Amino acid sequence: MYKTLFIILFCCLAQNTFAQTFELKGVIKDKFGEAVPGVSIKTIPENLSQATISDLDGNYKIIIKGESRKSVDVQFKHLSFKEKTIRVLPSLGKRQTANIILEESLSVLDSTDVLIQQTPHTKSGEIKIDPEDLLMLPSGSGNAVTDILKTLPGVVSNNELTSQYSVKGGNYDENLIYVNDFEIYRPQLISNSEQEGLSFINPDLVQNISFNAGGFEAKYGDKMSSVLNIRYKRPTKFGGSATVSLLGASAHIEGISKNKKFTYLAGLRYKSNAYLLGSLDKKGEYSPRFLDIQTNFIYKTSKKTELELLLGLSNNKFIFIPATQSTTTGAFNQVIRLSVFFDGRENSYFDNRMGGLAFKFRPNSKSIYKIVSSAWTIDESENFDITGEYFLDEIESDFDSEKFGEVKKNLGIGTFQDWNRNNLKGTIYNVGVRNTHLLNNHTLDWGISYQGEVFHDNISEWTRIDSAGFSIPYTGLHPAIVDRLKSKIDISSNRLQAYIQDEWQVLNGANKLVINGGLRLHYWDMNKQVLVSPRVQVLFKPNVKNNLTLKASGGLYAQPPLYRELRNFDGEINPEVRAQKAYQFVLGSELDFKMWERNFKLTSEAYYKYLVDIVPYQIEDVRIRYFAQNNAKGYSTGLGIRLFGEFVKGTDSWISLSFMKTAEDILDDFYYKYLNAQGEVITTQTSDKIVTDSVRIEPGYIRRPTDQRFNMSIFFQDYLVKNKSFKMHLQLHIGTGLPYGLPDRKRYNDILKMPPYRRVDIGFSYLILDGEKQKKNNFFRSFDKIWLSAEVLNLLGVQNTLSYRWVKDVQNNVWPLPNYLTSRRINLKLYVSF
Repeated sequence: MYKTLFIILFCCLAQNTFAQTFELKGVIKDKFGEAVPGVSIKTIPENLSQATISDLDGNYKIIIKGESRKSVDVQFKHLSFKEKTIRVLPSLGKRQTANIILEESLSVLDSTDVLIQQTPHTKSGEIKIDPEDLLMLPSGSGNAVTDILKTLPGVVSNNELTSQYSVKGGNYDENLIYVNDFEIYRPQLISNSEQEGLSFINPDLVQNISFNAGGFEAKYGDKMSSVLNIRYKRPTKFGGSATVSLLGASAHIEGISKNKKFTYLAGLRYKSNAYLLGSLDKKGEYSPRFLDIQTNFIYKTSKKTELELLLGLSNNKFIFIPATQSTTTGAFNQVIRLSVFFDGRENSYFDNRMGGLAFKFRPNSKSIYKIVSSAWTIDESENFDITGEYFLDEIESDFDSEKFGEVKKNLGIGTFQDWNRNNLKGTIYNVGVRNTHLLNNHTLDWGISYQGEVFHDNISEWTRIDSAGFSIPYTGLHPAIVDRLKSKIDISSNRLQAYIQDEWQVLNGANKLVINGGLRLHYWDMNKQVLVSPRVQVLFKPNVKNNLTLKASGGLYAQPPLYRELRNFDGEINPEVRAQKAYQFVLGSELDFKMWERNFKLTSEAYYKYLVDIVPYQIEDVRIRYFAQNNAKGYSTGLGIRLFGEFVKGTDSWISLSFMKTAEDILDDFYYKYLNAQGEVITTQTSDKIVTDSVRIEPGYIRRPTDQRFNMSIFFQDYLVKNKSFKMHLQLHIGTGLPYGLPDRKRYNDILKMPPYRRVDIGFSYLILDGEKQKKNNFFRSFDKIWLSAEVLNLLGVQNTLSYRWVKDVQNNVWPLPNYLTSRRINLKLYVSF
C-alpha cells in the first residue's frame, strides 16, 4: 500500500515538475508594418493548445501546455502569406511575447526587383502589386501603376498616352478605383489622350496595390469590370524621393512625429510631354502643363481612434497651336498621303479637386468602424477653333519610276473646321459608415453610404467640311454645318448604397476552403431604380504535392449611370437610363511549381459575362459617346493565362496571354437592302436602276468597340552577371485590331478592323549609389539610393493607329486617314531617394 501511494505521489510531482502551462502573445504584421488580422495560430502537435486567430490589430494570445524542458512549435497560417513556425520553451516563463513578421506568398528575391504576385485569396482574379521599384519601368505616360496593370491578363490599352484601360471587354468607365477607401473618379470631358495629364494615383506615395479583374466582393462598388484598390504609405520614419526626366519631375516627403501619433505624406508631380507629342504626325507648338499635388495626414487621437485627411489638387492645361500634318497610308500598290496646313489653336484646361476625411474607431480587438466622407469637384473646359486646308494625293509607289515618292495625282482638296466651346462643372460628395467584425472563423463586413451629384454642362461644338469650294453637304445657299451640338444641362441626383458580406474559413487544415458571400443594395432617385446584387467567391486549396489553388466566383454586377451615360450624341439627357448589368461567372486556378530549380507560378482564369440593359457607345481616342438607351444585350467571354517566375535567376518576369470575344445585339437597329427586278442588291435608292423590292436586315450580334480577340504582354528583367547594379527592364505589347467604321452613329457599320497594336519599351538602369554601403561619416550615406536610367520608348518605331479622320475625294469616295500614336523617343531619368 505504501508503495502504491509513493508511486502516485511521485507521478504528481513529476507532472508538476515536467509539465507547464504558459501564455504566448504578440503582434503579427506584414513587411510594411501593417497589422495582419485573421492569422490562424496553433501548436504542433495540436493537443497542446486550443487554436486561435489574430484580431483586427494583429494581436494574438494562445495558452500552451508543454513539458518545461521540451520545446513547442507554434504555427502561424494565413492564406495570403507564407506559413511561419517558431519554437518556444515553456521554461522561459509563464508569460512570453513573440512578435511575428509574415512574408507574402511569393518572396521578393531582390529589393530592387519589381514584384507582382497573385496571392491565393478568396477574391477571384485578385493580383497584388509591390510598387517599390515601379519608377524604374520605362513609361511614356508617367503613370507607372496603370502602366504595369496593362501587362496583366484581361487588361487592354492600345494607347501609351493614357492611363485609361479596359478590362475583359468593358470600357474605361467600368473600372472602380479606391485610394485609402476613397473612391476616385476619372475626368469627364477629355476627348483625346494628348490632353490627358497624370492619373490620381501617385506612385511615390503608394504602399500596397491590389487589382481584381472581375468577380470581386460585395464590399466594392457598383461597376461591371474591375476594382483597383490603393493604400498609401503609413510612414515609420522620415524620408522622401525626387525624380527628374525629359517628360517631367516629381518629389515627395514622408515622416512621423516623435510620439508616433501623427504621420504625413506629401507629393508633387509635374508633367510636360511636349517632347513625346513632338513625334506625332501633327506638328505644331505643344504646350501641355500638368500639375498634381497630394497630401495624406493621419492622426491617432487615442488608442482606439484616429483621423485621416486626404487632399488632392490636379491642374491640367493643354495649349496647342497646330501647323502642319502629313500622314501616309494605303496598300503597296496605292499609297495615299494627307497633307494639312492648320490655322487656329486649342486652349483647354481640366481641373479636379478632391478632399477626403475618415474617422476610425476600434471599440475592441474584434471590431472596427470607419466613417468615410469625401467631396470631388470638377471644372473642365475644352476650347478650340482649328481650320485645316487639306490635300489628298496619291503617291507614286513604283520603285522603277523616276518620280517615286512624289505626287502621282491629286484626289481631293478642301477645308475642314472644328470649333468647340465646352464647359463642365460638377460636384460629387458622399458620406458612409462601414464595419468589420471578426467572429471565430468568420469575417463580417457591412456598410451604408449616401452620395449626391451635381453637374452643369454647357455644350457648343460644330464641324464644317468644305471640298473644292463647296460645303458638304452642298445646299447652294449657305455653308453647311455638320455635327452641330449645342445644349445646356443642369442635373442633380442622390443615391443610397449598402452592402453586407461574410468570409467564412470552412476548412483551415491540410485542405483549405474559404467562402465569401455578400449582397449589395443601390437606390438612385433619378430613375427610381432599386438594385439588389448578390456576389459569391469560393477558394479551395487541396492538400496536394504541388501548391494548387482553385477559385470560383460569380454574381450580378450592376452599374448605375453617373452622368455621361445619360447624355446622347445630340447633347440631350435621358433620365430614364437604367443600370447596366453583368451576370459574371469566373473559374480560375493557380499552380506553384519549380523549373530550372527556380520558382514559377502559372495562373489561368476563364470567364463569361452575360450583359443586359447595356447602353451602346462609340469610342474615338479616349472619348466615349453613349447612345443613352438601354437597348442592347451582349456577352463577353475569354481566357487569361499568366506565367510568372525567375526566367533569369534572381529576377521576376512574366508573360500574359488573353483570348477574348465580346459582342452586343442592339435590339432596335436595322437597315434595308434594296433590290431590282433581277433580285440584285442596289446600294442606294438614287441608283439609275429601278428599285422593285426591299429587305429589312437586322444585324444581330456585332463586335463591341473593345473587342480585342488576342493580347500578349511581356515584362522581362535582366542584369549583368558581374554587376547586378546594372539592370534592364522590357515591356512588350501585342494586340489584335479593334473594330471601327464611319462616324455615322450606326454601330452595325463598324465592320472594319484597325491594324494590330505593337509596342516595345526598354529601359536600362544603373544604381549609382547605395547609401547602405557608404561609410558612417560619408555625406552620401544620407541618401538611400540614386538611380540613373535611359529609356527607349517604342523601340521598334511602329506606327500604331489610334483613330481615323474621314476625308472625301473629288469622286465622293471616303478615305479613312489614320491618326498615328507616338514614334520612337529616348528618355533620360534620374531618381534619388533618402
